[in-house]
Amino acid sequence: MEVAPADAVVSTDPVEDPASRCALRFTWKIENFSRLDNKKTLLRYSHCWYLSMAHHLSMYLAVGDMENLPYGWSRCAQFSLAIVNQINYEDTVRKYFQLHKFTARESDWGSTTFIPLSELYDPARGYVVDDTCIVEVDVITDFNFREETDYVGLKNQGATCYLNSLLQTLYHIPYFRKAEESFYDLQLDVKGCKDVYASFNKYVEVERLEGDNKYHSGQPHGLQDAKKGVLFNEFPPVLQLQLNRNEFDFMRDTMVKINDRYEFPLHLDLDREDGKYLSPDAIRVGGVHGGHYCAFIRPTLSEQWFKFDDERVTKEDIKWALEEQYGGEEEFPQTNPEFNHTPFKFTKYSNAYMLVYIRESDKDKIVCDVDEKDIAEYLRIMLKKEQEEKDHNKKEKAEAHLYTNIKVARHEDLFEQIGRDIYFYLVDQEKVCSFRILKEMPFNLFKEEVAKEFGVSVQFHRFWFWAKRQNHTYRPYRPLTLQEETQSVVQLREISNKVARNAELELFLEVEIGTELDPIPPPCYKTKENILLFFKLYDPEKEEIRYVGRLIVKGSGKPLEILEKLNEMGTLFASRNLFQLIV
Repeated sequence: MEVAPADAVVSTDPVEDPASRCALRFTWKIENFSRLDNKKTLLRYSHCWYLSMAHHLSMYLAVGDMENLPYGWSRCAQFSLAIVNQINYEDTVRKYFQLHKFTARESDWGSTTFIPLSELYDPARGYVVDDTCIVEVDVITDFNFREETDYVGLKNQGATCYLNSLLQTLYHIPYFRKAEESFYDLQLDVKGCKDVYASFNKYVEVERLEGDNKYHSGQPHGLQDAKKGVLFNEFPPVLQLQLNRNEFDFMRDTMVKINDRYEFPLHLDLDREDGKYLSPDAIRVGGVHGGHYCAFIRPTLSEQWFKFDDERVTKEDIKWALEEQYGGEEEFPQTNPEFNHTPFKFTKYSNAYMLVYIRESDKDKIVCDVDEKDIAEYLRIMLKKEQEEKDHNKKEKAEAHLYTNIKVARHEDLFEQIGRDIYFYLVDQEKVCSFRILKEMPFNLFKEEVAKEFGVSVQFHRFWFWAKRQNHTYRPYRPLTLQEETQSVVQLREISNKVARNAELELFLEVEIGTELDPIPPPCYKTKENILLFFKLYDPEKEEIRYVGRLIVKGSGKPLEILEKLNEMGTLFASRNLFQLIV
């Protein structure tokens, strides 16, 4: 749009010294407002600006001489844009823009919908009078956040505004800025310290960060001289001190153990309220690459010390428990002082690695009796269950010689396994039902157990021995006789072992199902005349094999005599069935 030149500005009110900070109000009286069709620079004062307004009254503040500014130029500014109400100044439409950084990429900033045109051109509203519009712009440049607010902001690293807001929120909670950390153990240096007190003094020394070791405070301040240190507000009731007896030897390029003498008191006084402690401790024997740990402890804080060395527990005196664990060197006199008066020295590799101190004022609470009620309920349940299992296993082991296992395979096992788990055999004995039975139990009583387990009355049972044949197949051999069923389980196991060479008794339970799907007494079987056959059906189209049933047939019979029953089993015509006969 075309506007008045700089000398036509109604007023320009500086607020502060422009050498350091520019805070001005610019007012333009724009005549012939409805005929504006281009833009022109309005004023030059430290920086050049022009008023950017679209035909629908979008209004922006833009940098007027961007092409003449040096590379990387930027300027932060706060500003407001206003359309003055010429009837009542209080009705002036003003929009504030808190802060914008003007750069080559973002050289203008403002509002696309500053005021509706219907309101702007309404004569009764007073924004355009006699085709004249008055615009006011307040601009504050070179804004210094620290000078203005006494605070500084955080640079947006790219979608980090939420994190910046959170950090500012936390920073302005002074309590949060105090970095207090709870602790139960401390790592103390041994090298260069003669005892625990010297290590504590070294631990709380103030470290000056200067020279090549300056503290990096981030941008824009970078490296700064600083002091770093630790202060103890209070100590825990149980204080564990880890003694650093290892360091890296740069000359030898390896870790070495520090065996220097290092003393630790039985009573530790840290010069604080509730700072008096009593000590048991732990030691390690050996070098940095190998050794052995054991512990010297006073379980009840009495004068008696105990050495816990894995499964060995021995009583020890205080001299060995404390003084002998200081490390360092020990001197022995020469055996021949006439030739050499220099005492013989050797390094003591047995020294303390960890010290445990109990606060004296809390010793009654810490060294206390632990009852069952002090153990969490879920732990009590778990421990009780573990103990019951342990007792059960112990009882089973003690009574193992009294029991034996009997595995019972059934018709249902063959249906379930053949074609899924096995193909060339009948059943996997590891997947059938197993019974743990007293060896001296009569077999008739065992049959009652089987009846309860499978829900089939004893009168419908017929048990078969398994036998391993010359072709290494494993098949039901013959039924148990009535006399054998009166014997004990261990006697039957001996009979089975002669035939099948099995340590356990393995049986096949035959249960015949009638036409109404109820169990019926098994058919007559004569050992010298009959054969028990098991049938598998192979489907060449599906390439599947499955178990379809069993039959007791005459040994002198022909396959055609059982063809009808085979068809009933396979539910297909004989001409389309391929049966595998297992004899």
